[in-house]
Amino acid sequence: MSEIPETGQLIALKADTPLNLSIVSGATASGTVLLIAIIIFLHLHCQKYPTAQDIAIINRLTGAAMIAALVAIMASEIIWKSQLRRIDAHNADAIIRTAFTIRTGLREMSAILGAFVTLMASTGGVLKLYPVYWATLLPAWLFLGYLAMHWPTFENLDSEIGTALQK
Repeated sequence: MSEIPETGQLIALKADTPLNLSIVSGATASGTVLLIAIIIFLHLHCQKYPTAQDIAIINRLTGAAMIAALVAIMASEIIWKSQLRRIDAHNADAIIRTAFTIRTGLREMSAILGAFVTLMASTGGVLKLYPVYWATLLPAWLFLGYLAMHWPTFENLDSEIGTALQK
């Protein structure tokens, strides 16, 4: 169990917290994987040839999606740590749930934004002509990697909370 540095109090999670956060994580992961599968399916069945305007739009949207992903990932970590610093023995569970949900939601937002730009590139034929735009799915893969590394078990939550409170 992690300890609040200022008071030395132990942080106790409710028994259902990891399960509830796992349900949220599983739902966000499945939605992201399903969206990637849809993109691949549509890409394989696309017969459209892109116009110069299609390529220009996808180019701009890719840049915007990558910048948004960087901002969202940085913001998710800043918010996670700032939320955890407000913990006391009475509100620990609620703050941990809130902080984890915000952190995951921000990262999912960047994953979905990148996936939708890739979807547009796929249905517009841009991916067939310029496969480099598959890179726009990078935020989605980063999101799935984040979930794999930070899956909400008692051990992972305790370790991450302890690390965040030490700094």
